[in-house]
Amino acid sequence: MGTGGEVWYVHLRCYRCCLWPRQIDWVKERQSGGGGGGGGGVGGSAVRIALGKHMSIDDRRYRVYRPHNSALSVLIIRRARRQDAGVYRCNLSGSTTRHKYMILNVTGTV
Repeated sequence: MGTGGEVWYVHLRCYRCCLWPRQIDWVKERQSGGGGGGGGGVGGSAVRIALGKHMSIDDRRYRVYRPHNSALSVLIIRRARRQDAGVYRCNLSGSTTRHKYMILNVTGTV
């Protein structure tokens, strides 16, 4: 934690068995239903964050760490903000069925 309640780093971990030679892609789902409360489900288009270790967005707070010869991929968000909250998905690249969802909640006075 930093001053004023901000979180310095958020780590979202995704592990996929039998990864080689594929990579893991990261996506942030857009919430449907508007307003930031509970009720909005996953829907609409998604924002691609990274393809493997290659970033697709121009936000230097985001990066992907992947240990060499590992099936682990970690999406790191520095200085998390409320607008970073949402549903994140990691996909096995090229697959439409092998994915995992994670929910990031950001609370406090940030």
